[in-house]
Amino acid sequence: MGKVIDMKRPEKWRDTVEFLRNIADKIEQGEIPAVTMGTMALVFSTGEMANYGFGPECDDLQMVAVSAIAHHVLLADMSGVSGE
Repeated sequence: MGKVIDMKRPEKWRDTVEFLRNIADKIEQGEIPAVTMGTMALVFSTGEMANYGFGPECDDLQMVAVSAIAHHVLLADMSGVSGE
């Protein structure tokens, strides 16, 4: 099962661009391990939504799997139930 890395929210965590740059900076500085695959869902001010998959091992199927696992881990973490 994947490990959830606690991202301390930067002072302006509601600033989307600043928050994403913070994550990229932490990856580049080695504070977060290199990303092999990831997903990101965004909801835009227009109400539209987009899902992005990224990383050298990511394809459409992997994007769906990573999203499902992340959803499970997040819900387990929020409920205090071990996901392992």
